[in-house]
This record gives sequence, structure tokens and C-alpha cells, in this order.
Amino acid sequence: MAHLNWKYAKNMFLTATEERRPLMLRIGADHVAKLTAKLGSPADPDVQVCLNRVQPLFDAFQLAMVVFDVRSGTRKGQTEVLVDLLKELTAVRVPQWDITVQGTFIAGTPEYTQIFPNGRGPFQSGQQDSRILAVQTLGQRLAAFPAFASLKTTVDAFHASLNAARTTQQGTEGQIGAASDAAEDARVALAVGLYANLGRLMEKHAADTDELGGYFEIALLRGAAPSLPTFGFNWQPSGTGVNVAFVVPAGVSGSVTIVLREGAVELSTTASVSPGETKQVTWPNVTIVDDVDEVLLRDASGTDLARGDRDTAIPVTPAGP
Repeated sequence: MAHLNWKYAKNMFLTATEERRPLMLRIGADHVAKLTAKLGSPADPDVQVCLNRVQPLFDAFQLAMVVFDVRSGTRKGQTEVLVDLLKELTAVRVPQWDITVQGTFIAGTPEYTQIFPNGRGPFQSGQQDSRILAVQTLGQRLAAFPAFASLKTTVDAFHASLNAARTTQQGTEGQIGAASDAAEDARVALAVGLYANLGRLMEKHAADTDELGGYFEIALLRGAAPSLPTFGFNWQPSGTGVNVAFVVPAGVSGSVTIVLREGAVELSTTASVSPGETKQVTWPNVTIVDDVDEVLLRDASGTDLARGDRDTAIPVTPAGP
């Protein structure tokens, strides 16, 4: 079905909050509060209809956002468990296992090479799944050496711990995806309800449309002004956090606040910037699902200076160990 190219047929609540769920929370909360204040006694029937329609939709969206944030927090906890185990693997376990084997077979001998064909490298670098696999493979190689039965038991037990942490992490990742989808569905449903209320209230105040401002915070619907400049940014996950690189737009300099929104969470940090330079900031302990919701630059008074527009060509430097 073709879309009707007519501005009145466009749901501004839907378009204004696309990939901006925190903004929908603010718009919904403001509208419910304004309707409640205008309900009166006896209740205005039009306002009552609008409130009855939007209140459960807003409550459902708010709950979906809470669930999403809880799921995200659970993943952070599980990720930290796995990261700690991998650090233990690098700093403690592999050196101990290597020394134990060298107590019988010196490095470079055929037997040592059979057990550690690539030395400690596969355990200490590479993707986490390949490092977990390296531990599993070590246990299998040790099976050919009865003298290392005790070491094999230790290696297998540590692999089980790694595998359990990874499996739990992947499970929470699936839960996060489902929670994100549910939050998006609830956002769309709330946007439809708000649009329906706008139609009802337009009919009620057709002779004096300025009255509509008493039901909606127009500034929130407009979001950032169309003239607000944009800047390119890119992001990459970094351990349990995220790195964001961006190109400072013309006219923006000095100390600014960089704002990152993900779900119902808003994070900020300050930095000194110059027009045209590429700047990178890191936020620890934040989970990104699908994409960053919003990145903004603000001045000291809290005024938005520019909004980010993702550009995957901008390089993001990985954080150090």
C-alpha cells in the first residue's frame, strides 16, 4: 500500500521518536500529566476518552523500557564474569599450565609442541570464543598423556566455567534483543494512541487550535530544531562499554558536553573540542543494542548544539587493555 504524501497523514509522534525512545518517555509522561490536570470535576468527556486511551499505552511503554534496561544490566553482569575469567586465563591459568608441562617436557620438545603447538598465544589473544576453544582443545591434547591426568581435570573444569559464562551471556543477549523489540512495539503503539488523541482534541478545539498547546509540549515534538547542525559519529563496543568517535562540526569549540542516549539511559561527559577535529570518548558499562539511540553535543547551559549522524567510515580506536 502506497504512503499518502500529505503532512496531516504523517504521525509526528512516530517520526519524532524514531530511534529516540527516551524522548517518547518524556512526550508520553508530559501528555498524561497535562490530560490529568485538565480532566476536571465532573470529568471532561473528551479528556477522559484521551486519558483512558493513552494511559495504559504509556504504562506499557514505560514498563517495556524498564525491562529493557534490566536485561541490559544483566548482560553487563554476565559479561564482566566472562571478562574476569579470560583475564584469569591470561594472567594465571595458562602460565601455570605451561610451567607444569615444562616440568616434564621442555619447550621445543616434540611432546611440548604436541600439547602447546602455538605456545601461549591462542589463550592470550584473539576473539573470546577462539580462546575458550583453545582451552577445550588443550584438555583434549592432554588426554594423550596419562601423567597429566590431574592437569587435564583442572583444564576441563576451567573450560566448563568459561563455557557456562559464555552461554549465559549469549542467553541474556537474546533476552535483550527481545526486550528491545518489545520496547519498540510499545513505542509505536503509544505513538498511534497519541496521534489518535491529537485528532480528538483537534475536533474539540477546531475553533481555537492554540488550545492544543495545553495538551502537548510542542518543544518536545519538535525535538532539535531543523536548523540544528549535524556531525558524523561512529561507535564500537569496547569490553563492557562503548567507544564513540565523532568529527566536531563547524562553529563548535571549547568545552562541550557529549551526550549518549541508549534506551532510558542518558550518559554524558565533557571534553574540549575544536572544529574539524576527530574526538573519541569512552563510556564503560553500557550495553548497545542494534545502534546508539542518540548522540548530542551541548553547551554549558544545556542547549543542544548539534546532533550526531552515524558515519561508519569514521575510525574508532579500540581501548587499550
